[in-house]
Amino acid sequence: KIRITYPFMALAAVFVVFDNQNKLIITLMAMFIHEIGHIVGMISRSIPFEKITFGLTGANIVYGSERLTSYKDDIFIAAMGSCFNFLVVSAAIVIENFITWDTNYLIGINAVLGIFNIIPVIPLDGGRIMMSIISMIKGPFEAENIMRNFGKAAAIIGIVYGIILIIKQGNFTLMLASIVIFIYNI
Repeated sequence: KIRITYPFMALAAVFVVFDNQNKLIITLMAMFIHEIGHIVGMISRSIPFEKITFGLTGANIVYGSERLTSYKDDIFIAAMGSCFNFLVVSAAIVIENFITWDTNYLIGINAVLGIFNIIPVIPLDGGRIMMSIISMIKGPFEAENIMRNFGKAAAIIGIVYGIILIIKQGNFTLMLASIVIFIYNI
């Protein structure tokens, strides 16, 4: 079951209105490839998924209720999204000399998506990886407390740097991402 939220559709509509270089299609393709990586990871571990929801902050895959995952499975599945983005980057670098199509944006968006998602803060994949590692050592309750506190601290730093970026370059992306991360970790 695939669900698309209204905020995701609104964001896509904004991109469509202002997208004169087909960057929306490439960005959505990079997001789709990322999620396919997670699904391939789940299939390779025989873990069913119940639904995929595309929202403002990306996609959320809900595991099927038939099988609980181990921490090692969670780490593997979380890492597979970025791995698929990095595979696209590698493939595009290899083939860019053989085609006439400009691959710079494809390479860039997949690299940014792959790197951004391995930052160790919840709700990103890196946060899920770190949460699983800490859970194996200290237990899930302590891991959640550690990750929420770390997420809030990282978000505050991101907000401060985001303000600097807005002032210097007019770029508000870091600030918005940091606010979302802070709210998620409250």
